[in-house]
Amino acid sequence: MPFLFAVLICALSGAVTAAALPGYDLPFLGWVGFVPYFTLLLTQPDRQVPLLSIAFFLVFSLGAHSWYPAIFGPALGWSLVFAVAGWYGLKIRLGLWLTRRMPGAIRLLALPLVWSAVEFVKFIAPYVRDWWFVSPSATQWRFPPALQILSVTGFPGLTLMVLVAILSLAALLIRALRLTPRTGLEIAPRTAFAALAVIGTLLLAGAALMPRTGTPVTIAAVTDMTLQRADMPLVGDLGQIAADPALSRKVLDENIRLTETLPAGMDLIVWPENKFAYDDNKETRAALSSLAKAQGAYLSVNLLHRTAQGKENTNTLFAPSGEQALQRAKINLFPAEIAAGYARGPESFAHIETPFGRLSGAICWDTHRLWILRALAREGADVIALPMDNDFDADPIFPYHHAADVVFRAVENRLTIGVGSVNGISLVVSPAGEIVAESPVNTAGAIHGQSFRHSGQSLYTRLGDWFGWALVLAAALLALFGWRRGRTA
Repeated sequence: MPFLFAVLICALSGAVTAAALPGYDLPFLGWVGFVPYFTLLLTQPDRQVPLLSIAFFLVFSLGAHSWYPAIFGPALGWSLVFAVAGWYGLKIRLGLWLTRRMPGAIRLLALPLVWSAVEFVKFIAPYVRDWWFVSPSATQWRFPPALQILSVTGFPGLTLMVLVAILSLAALLIRALRLTPRTGLEIAPRTAFAALAVIGTLLLAGAALMPRTGTPVTIAAVTDMTLQRADMPLVGDLGQIAADPALSRKVLDENIRLTETLPAGMDLIVWPENKFAYDDNKETRAALSSLAKAQGAYLSVNLLHRTAQGKENTNTLFAPSGEQALQRAKINLFPAEIAAGYARGPESFAHIETPFGRLSGAICWDTHRLWILRALAREGADVIALPMDNDFDADPIFPYHHAADVVFRAVENRLTIGVGSVNGISLVVSPAGEIVAESPVNTAGAIHGQSFRHSGQSLYTRLGDWFGWALVLAAALLALFGWRRGRTA
């Protein structure tokens, strides 16, 4: 195949794959988008692989990380988009190196296993865990049958499953087109068919066995758009609202107004992460207490709490009686929050008993640490209230990626999660990962939906990242085997 034509195919393949990601949301493309690129990867000359990978991953990264400039600024943001494309390409090179040194059927697993293991380590390792690189598993965030594997393996299992399916389809396409794989990259059709049969069985099992019923809970979530309103002159969102009494009252009144548009019968109402007041403000507390009583619901609000170490960014829960029922501080802080004087919340994972299950709370970025919501579930929580702020210069795509994080944590730990967001997406997610209510991005309003309490802890909640570490061990052993095999070849 002419090289320029191969580059064009890879670029188009990257675009199709990106269309499966959060914000574009065509999950079926996540199973096939990579296939043309993987087909060329296995059949084109070695010297072409780096440029073919750049063509694919540059387009993929443009779709996956288009929100980087809104966070880091245009110069650094777009540079990082290109840098991450190179990172993906390096994982492919490592996977191909290992594939060539594997015998028989193991060749099919080498590249997906290396990718999944390296991705897992990046996600949990100090410092690099804060670098948000979008995973192929994110393509499935709106496809609950595929998500059910998360309750057993966590996200590395879903990444592995998606990549094995893609590589299997590529192997079968190579056979159908009568193309010739490069030496050492041959994958037998029977191996590919067997892998697809296993994956199909897992998807059918996921669809059949995912939880659907339990103690019902009706959750409402508010999107207040406080960071984009002309009458709320903010610079950032690090607590300036709480420092200005007039502005604090304006945000309070807006959230009360939106809450009062809800129908009666809500069990839980979740407001956004808007840092609008300190928890020692008597006027604010009286208004929140009255609202909880009037609504007959638990009310989750984002208040600041003063400590000797600094201010804590808390999720404060008011009971239908009007009393404060629980307060949990944000654990996973941004560097900017630390620089602004915020203190990391204590690692305490309390919950309260309610008629609809055990209720607890977290804050925004806590969802990007695998262990925080897992610890809440381990300690008995069934329902999580989650105030969130996704507003990076009104970027329309990033909120979907953060919402995908919430969906993954819900399925991993079989939690119902209600999210109130400053600019959307506010949503209600069931323990099966089904989104039962969802707001638009950058639109004020209040949404509500009914989910349920799931009884019992998932295997992932009990055992944690066992599968991710198993992949790391397997990748290390295969790399050692491949290195020794290469030396003796």
